[in-house]
Amino acid sequence: MRFLNYNINMNNEKIYNLNFTKVYQLLVEKIARKGKSATEIDDVITWLTGYTNKDIEAILFKNLTYKEFLDNAPLINEKYLLIKGSVCKVKIEDIQDRTVRLVRCIDKMVDDIYKGKSLDSILNK
Repeated sequence: MRFLNYNINMNNEKIYNLNFTKVYQLLVEKIARKGKSATEIDDVITWLTGYTNKDIEAILFKNLTYKEFLDNAPLINEKYLLIKGSVCKVKIEDIQDRTVRLVRCIDKMVDDIYKGKSLDSILNK
């Protein structure tokens, strides 16, 4: 997924300013190639952010940046700090910026869905 394959040197502003709706669509397209549905993306997002499915549906019609989406999240699940691993050769646990770390956590959980891991195992890390 080339759009999300930002490299380690990409400054945070570029990540902050990614259009959330476009990113969401790319994530859905990615897992659809493995026969997975948008529901699994929604489950990851609701677990991480506290948004409801209705909230996500409404947000997709707004022109929010990824930073705005995450900054306005009702309740960030503190278990995101337990998510470990690498995305684009960057260790999630080494990321200091909260927004960038949350973006990478979403990327990692979607990668795990893509690889066939169960949603229960992903959300119970």
